[in-house]
Amino acid sequence: MLIEIEGPSGAGKTTLVTSLRTDPLLATQTVIDAARLEHSTNDIGWRLGELMRQHDHPIDSIERVLLYCARTAARARLALSHDDEVVVLCDRLRLSLQVATYHAGLPEATRTQLVDLALRGIQPDLVILLDVSHPTHRRRLARRGHQSEPAGAFGRSRQLFASAFEQHAGPKSLVDTTRRTPEQVHRTVIQQLLSIRTAA
Repeated sequence: MLIEIEGPSGAGKTTLVTSLRTDPLLATQTVIDAARLEHSTNDIGWRLGELMRQHDHPIDSIERVLLYCARTAARARLALSHDDEVVVLCDRLRLSLQVATYHAGLPEATRTQLVDLALRGIQPDLVILLDVSHPTHRRRLARRGHQSEPAGAFGRSRQLFASAFEQHAGPKSLVDTTRRTPEQVHRTVIQQLLSIRTAA
């Protein structure tokens, strides 16, 4: 089972992944956090993407998004290569690539081709979009000591995530984390996961 967890910065993706990874209701299955596997891989796509993140010099926006696509797809494939019985938690996947390629200024047809190529054969069993308001985004990033996005840029990213989410045809769940505690978000997602597992 592949669970794609998406949303703008500050929405609570990392917090949700951490809580799901240790949830007793999933204890009968191996739960893999895709991000935790990255540093143990020699996959060339991930290594190129990591170079992009660590590079001190400016990189062209299109080159940056190509590396980001390679890194994101490599991370998902690495996690999925383990076993069919595992639950794979992937913080950022198709929706994030759609948003990133839009911000890079690529034409729509090119964006679609690039994301489809990067994620060929990768199909999530559930897409979870965590939404959050701009004031909450600012507050959460300030607590981490990170710079928040301006309201306009954040609002545009939020719209892009919502649009990509609406286009997704498979099982999906939208959770507004603005006024919900991490525990409430966790319970909502677990209920969704259990309903999917029961249906299967």
